[in-house]
Amino acid sequence: MLRLNKDLPDLKIADEEYGLPTYSLDVAKSVLELIEGEYQPGIYHMVNEGEPVSVYGFAKEIFEMLGIKDNYRPCPRSDFPRPAKCPHYSPLKNTKLPKLRLRNEALKDFLLKDRIKSVC
Repeated sequence: MLRLNKDLPDLKIADEEYGLPTYSLDVAKSVLELIEGEYQPGIYHMVNEGEPVSVYGFAKEIFEMLGIKDNYRPCPRSDFPRPAKCPHYSPLKNTKLPKLRLRNEALKDFLLKDRIKSVC
């Protein structure tokens, strides 16, 4: 999104698909806990806690945290036709492992650690 915002004069972002973004570092720590712990075999969802957010809403959070104020706007997902249908609402829920931190805290951690410097 940061590269697109930099390269496109009018960045349109779908505002009708909701999920729960999760920081890969938090997933990695949770996987390690799963491997080392005494958990039963099965399917585990590892997601940061918090309210589900649309693709546009998540991009807006990123832009606002970085002080980017223009060049992007919400649009319907029909503006981005795809061969496969994606669900409108698909956040996962962590029910078997200790809860991960809030997704907003994870996002701030990611952004503040200069991991995105190369694209800004």
